[in-house]
Amino acid sequence: MGGHAVSLSHPGVQTNAVAVVHAAAAAAELRRINWETWSGMFYSDVTAYCIILATAVTLHVSGVTNAEAMEWQWGLERRASDARAFYGVIAVSVLGALAVLVMGAAAVRMLMPG
Repeated sequence: MGGHAVSLSHPGVQTNAVAVVHAAAAAAELRRINWETWSGMFYSDVTAYCIILATAVTLHVSGVTNAEAMEWQWGLERRASDARAFYGVIAVSVLGALAVLVMGAAAVRMLMPG
């Protein structure tokens, strides 16, 4: 029968042999998922690094070497009224994270297509 155990005793009741087949399939699937996760993380990290490096090289060649390229006032030592854009980015980021948390959404699933 192709190596798969079949239970004829009662529909819906698995024998130990069927459970072993399912466990082996689950273990193989987990190995595949683990490989996909690690290889995907590696690929995205390398891509992010290349983007950061290309941006830094481009800015440096153009003569932009300071952190205040957009002429924003920034830093936690400044007042909110003096660094509105800086604190605005922080506020929007925190509020967005809070919205995801309150909605009970799975943040990782939000990153997945489909």
